[in-house]
Amino acid sequence: MYLKDNVGPAVARNRSIERAKGRYIAFCDCDDRWFPEKLEKQLHHMTKHDCALCSSSYLICDENNEVTGINISPNHLTLSDMKRDNKIGCLTAIYDIQRLGHKYYMPAIRKRQDWALFLNILKDCQICFCVTAPLAYYRQRKESISSQKFSLVKYNVNVYQTVFGYTKLKAYLYFIFLFLPTYYCKVLKRKRDSKKYLAALGK
Repeated sequence: MYLKDNVGPAVARNRSIERAKGRYIAFCDCDDRWFPEKLEKQLHHMTKHDCALCSSSYLICDENNEVTGINISPNHLTLSDMKRDNKIGCLTAIYDIQRLGHKYYMPAIRKRQDWALFLNILKDCQICFCVTAPLAYYRQRKESISSQKFSLVKYNVNVYQTVFGYTKLKAYLYFIFLFLPTYYCKVLKRKRDSKKYLAALGK
């Protein structure tokens, strides 16, 4: 689907979700790439675990398509896990609208809409099973929004207010004492995993 105006990722994704006729919804932005076998492996994984939401690990590459790291998913994620930090790469997510209903859309917030979407889904299905092998390439640009983490503080807080109805004070407390420690642990783990992965490739 082509949109004449730049209306932002949430609106673009929601219009696509609204028009979707198939059973599964998956995402892939223009900068990112899937492995050829991504959908087949994830659908098999969803059938095996009888689940409605699935994600996977992914490789991180630079603007020249050189692999610079890896983000390794756990075997599964719960709502509690995801409340502490977004651990689902949007480019790896698949959910089953036959099981969940055709009712999940990106909330009308400026940023972090994908995290809010997955939280809302997990409020219903409770668990996301993950393929621990990488199945996609995430392109990380130096000037990208996702690389400007400190500028996203208010948007992370807004997710807690929008999805869970927290007061601003409670949302900030949750962000400071639960989100931040979990996020920095994730970053350290990603760096350690990336170092091992690149060493195995001889880089």
